[in-house]
Amino acid sequence: MEPIETRSDIRHRWIPATPEAVYAACADPARIAHWWGPAGFTNTIHTFDFRPGGEWKLTMHGPDGKDFPNESRFTRLEAARVFEIEHLNGHHFVLTLTFTPVDGGTRVDWRQAFDTAAHYQGLATFVAQANEQNLDRLQEEVARIGAPAPVRTPAEVVREFWRLMATNDFAAVQAVLAPGFVLEWPQSRERIRGPERFVRMNAEYPAHGRWVFTHHRLVGGESAGDGEVVTDVSVTDGVQSGRAISFFTVQGGRIVRLVEFWPEPYEPSPARAHLVERMA
Repeated sequence: MEPIETRSDIRHRWIPATPEAVYAACADPARIAHWWGPAGFTNTIHTFDFRPGGEWKLTMHGPDGKDFPNESRFTRLEAARVFEIEHLNGHHFVLTLTFTPVDGGTRVDWRQAFDTAAHYQGLATFVAQANEQNLDRLQEEVARIGAPAPVRTPAEVVREFWRLMATNDFAAVQAVLAPGFVLEWPQSRERIRGPERFVRMNAEYPAHGRWVFTHHRLVGGESAGDGEVVTDVSVTDGVQSGRAISFFTVQGGRIVRLVEFWPEPYEPSPARAHLVERMA
């Protein structure tokens, strides 16, 4: 295949907002409908399965009244870092947006890669203008909403962790994990270092369906600043299930350490049957 630089429209834009704020404008279907496409276009989102491999279907409505059905799939999604799709119908291409914190804002690197240099050259003038307008609209959307409200207490950070886990978009969980995040499972004597490995572990874990999380209790971390939080959460994919007692350490609004215990149910001893009552 030809070098990617010869078959791509590549451009850059500095946006005065955090990578989290810019990524948020890509991750929400209601918001992406505001800015997707060249100037004058509007969008109707039909399907937005925001996870790697998920389907995205929309109709773009041109300023002249023409409709343009679009079908893509999400290929890479890393919270506040990477947004990538493969466009499947009509012109085939891979669009990659990366977000890098620079000078108090975010540098957006935009690359639309076609299959061949000849294909790209036939569209180069149009996509150059369209992509520049698309970046204008993205910047306007980020400014319209502004930065998301900061998460202040450790308890809020942990609640956001479980909310993101429940979406089954495990890449999105990186938004609340510190770069030096560590997960420990003392029962199996395992340690996982870094948000990326945490995401891969969850994505690669064999499942029979979507994971569903049930929250039983959260203790601690209700005051602003760094702190410790403990949660009691059940999880099931419809076939296998478990219950996790999780100890979180939160610093600077991010989770730096998570120690988890997965207790197994067991039958009680008959020797104390005269003293206890069975729970539901």
